[in-house]
Amino acid sequence: MTPEQRFAESERDYGPVCEKKGVARNSDKWRACVETEALNASLATQRDYEQEMLRKRDCVSPLQACQR
Repeated sequence: MTPEQRFAESERDYGPVCEKKGVARNSDKWRACVETEALNASLATQRDYEQEMLRKRDCVSPLQACQR
């Protein structure tokens, strides 16, 4: 995926969020908002993945549920 395609996808997914925040569409502030929202979503996904990997690592047995 090219950078342009990635931004178009972010625009579609997060543009409405930024507009609801009152940021004017296609302004520099709006583009920064879209990029920030996309980055925050990516970081949240990474954090969830890392927490899941840590949870799995800390389990004693695959048959035993973790107590957390």
